[in-house]
Amino acid sequence: MKYSLVELLRNVVQHSRSRIGGVVSAVYFTNTGLVDIVVSDIGCGLKVSLRESYPEINTYHKAVRFALNPHVSGTFRSGAYHSMKDNAGLGLFFIREIASRSAGGFFLGSGDVMADIWGNQDGTLGKKYVQATRGGWRGTFALLQLRKESIGEFDSLLSTCRTIAAEVRKDRSEFIVDFVDEKMDLEGINTVCVKEFEENVEEAANIRESVILPALEDQELLVLDFTGVRAATQSFIHALMYRVFRDGKNLETCLTVSCADRATEEAIRAVAAYAAVEHG
Repeated sequence: MKYSLVELLRNVVQHSRSRIGGVVSAVYFTNTGLVDIVVSDIGCGLKVSLRESYPEINTYHKAVRFALNPHVSGTFRSGAYHSMKDNAGLGLFFIREIASRSAGGFFLGSGDVMADIWGNQDGTLGKKYVQATRGGWRGTFALLQLRKESIGEFDSLLSTCRTIAAEVRKDRSEFIVDFVDEKMDLEGINTVCVKEFEENVEEAANIRESVILPALEDQELLVLDFTGVRAATQSFIHALMYRVFRDGKNLETCLTVSCADRATEEAIRAVAAYAAVEHG
């Protein structure tokens, strides 16, 4: 808790540009064993904070999504992933991992978008995005939720986070795709319903060339919705996404996969890794 609180407070001091700092709240729910820690500010928000270093961050959705990835900070220039100090830009990523690996949750909101992240019982990470129907939040807020009985050995957990971060510096393919567990219902989203051409590799290639790559080139928010698709084959995913991973632009800010089952998700990760090796 101390580690996470310090990291969140540091973000307020370094990035919020708030003249009055931030507000902290902490609650322990004795009946459920849940611990909630909230840090909020009414500063400039994530979009403004990140956009000076990453001009492609032009929406709150992109800002919230991008801020949760490792080696991302408003103090770095765009594309500087491999030239930064080992632990730079890792605060929110570490907190996200601490929460999800302890079967807890993490909420990060700014402007009109909030990311809701949780840890599943099988150790995987669940994620969805919520858009405010009115108003939103002027600055940035973060809520860390931990389960007392699930919090493991901190040194071991932090070591795991650092190992992941070190690997990401060598290969970012693991974080190119933003996997979410529910359909995306955000403004300005271009959605491709994969079920409509399931296992049709010719149509997949056509959609890739005519829809996916041009949308990414234009920095549009693109969702590949796998609702109803069960265990997509490697050849189908390769036809649909290999060139996207190899040649596509703005993947880390614009490409999202929704409602993919575990087998399909692993196939997508494998194609992304393969494309990264070939491209590298």
